[in-house]
Amino acid sequence: MRTLGAIPRSRAPEVELTPGSLSQAATEAFVLTAAAIHRFTRDQELRSLIVTSAMPDEGKTTIAANLAVALAVRGARVLLVDGNLRRPAIHGLFRLENASGFAEIIEEASTGDGTPNDRVAGMDDSRFMAVASRTNVKGLNLVPAGRLSGIRAVPLDREKLRPLILRLCRLADIVIVDTPAASEGRDALALGASVDTAILAVQARSSEYHAVEWARRSLVAAGTNVLGVVLTHCAPRDLTKDAGQESGSMEVEGSMPEKERSACHDCAR
Repeated sequence: MRTLGAIPRSRAPEVELTPGSLSQAATEAFVLTAAAIHRFTRDQELRSLIVTSAMPDEGKTTIAANLAVALAVRGARVLLVDGNLRRPAIHGLFRLENASGFAEIIEEASTGDGTPNDRVAGMDDSRFMAVASRTNVKGLNLVPAGRLSGIRAVPLDREKLRPLILRLCRLADIVIVDTPAASEGRDALALGASVDTAILAVQARSSEYHAVEWARRSLVAAGTNVLGVVLTHCAPRDLTKDAGQESGSMEVEGSMPEKERSACHDCAR
C-alpha cells in the first residue's frame, strides 16, 4: 500500500495541541504527510477524509488531530470531527468539552419525516455551527463526538452520513473525521463510505499485516477510496523513507511473500 508519511515515536502523548507543541521531527513529519496527501489528490477536489486503523491504539486519533493542525497552519479552514462516538478522545487533546456534537446531529438527521437528504436540508446552518467549537489553532474548528443517547439504536450507514458530511463541508475547506478502528464495528466502514477518501494508521513494526489488509479490503468493499497508510511510532531508521512512496512492504509484522506483496500493491493503486 502507498505510504503517505512516517510519524516518529513519542515518549508520551501530547496533552494539548498547539502549533509548536510537537517536536521538530514530529512537526516536519505531519507537514510532509499533508504534502503527500495533497500530491496524491491534486487531480480531485478533496473535501473530506477519515483516519482509521485496523485495531485500536495504533495512533489514528493523533494523526487526525495533528494533520488537522498542519493543514490549518498552512491556511486551510479545517473542521475536525470526532466520529468515534463510543470512545471519544479528540476534545481532550484541545482541552474542550465533549458537549453537543456529532452524535446529536446524526440523531436529528435520522429521525422525522422524509429522507435523510430532506431532513439534513431542513436543518439550519446555525445548527451545524452550534456544534463546532473553536480550538486554540487559527482556522481549526472541532465537532466533538457528543453524548450518546438514542443514537445507540440508530445504526450508522452511508445514506444517513453522506448528507451530513456534505453539509459539514460547507463550513470548511476540508473535513477530517476520526473514526473507531475497523475491528470495533461497522461505524468506520459507514463513515469511510461517506467521505472522499480514507487514511489507515499503521503502527510501525507492530501492526499485523493481515489485520491491516483485512481493514483495507473491508473499507474498499464498503465503497471507500483508501488513499494509503501513515506509519506511527516510527524508530529513526523508519523516518528515512520518503513520504508518499508507493510501497507494498510496510513496516508491519507478518510480511507476505513478494508475489502476494506485488499483487496487493497493484490493487492498492
